Amino acid sequence: MLPIHKMVFHLASHTPVIYRAFMKLMIKGILHDPKRYIDKMTQTLCAQDIETFEHPQVRKWYMKASFESGRQGADAAVDDILFFANKPCFDFAEVDTPVFIWHGELDQNVPLHLAEELCAILPNARLNVVPDQGHMMFYGVLGEAVHSMVHKNAVFGQATIDKP
Repeated sequence: MLPIHKMVFHLASHTPVIYRAFMKLMIKGILHDPKRYIDKMTQTLCAQDIETFEHPQVRKWYMKASFESGRQGADAAVDDILFFANKPCFDFAEVDTPVFIWHGELDQNVPLHLAEELCAILPNARLNVVPDQGHMMFYGVLGEAVHSMVHKNAVFGQATIDKP
C-alpha cells in the first residue's frame, strides 16, 4: 500500500474527525481543479493504470465521475473508508448474498491481500484477480464482469435475474 493510503487509513481509524475534515478539503480541491487532481492521482498508479489513463475517453469518464462524487460531498467516500478502517457493526459470516470481487493483480491503491482477506471472510464470495492490471482494471473488464455476474453466475449455480 502506498504511503499516502496508509496515512489515510491511519487517520480514519485513529482520528475520524480529522480524517473527515481532510477529505472535505480534498473534495474542494477536486471540484476546483479536477484535471489537476487526475494528474496528481495518476502519479500513484502502476504502469498498466497509467496506460489505461492515456485513453482520452477513460480520463474523461474518470474526471466526470470524480467531479460528480465530489459535488455530492465527501460523506460517502469518508464513510466507506471509516467502515473498512474500523470494526464493522455486523458479522461478515452472516452475509449470504453472492458477492463478486474483481481486483487488479497490480493494484497499488488497494493491495490484493485486502481483497483476499475480504473474500475469505465472506462465505459466498468469489474473487476474480485480473492479471497484469491495477486499480483501474475495471475500465478494461467491465463487460466481462457484468456478463459473468448476470449470465453465468456459475460459482453459485443459479441465474441472478429471472426471465419474463
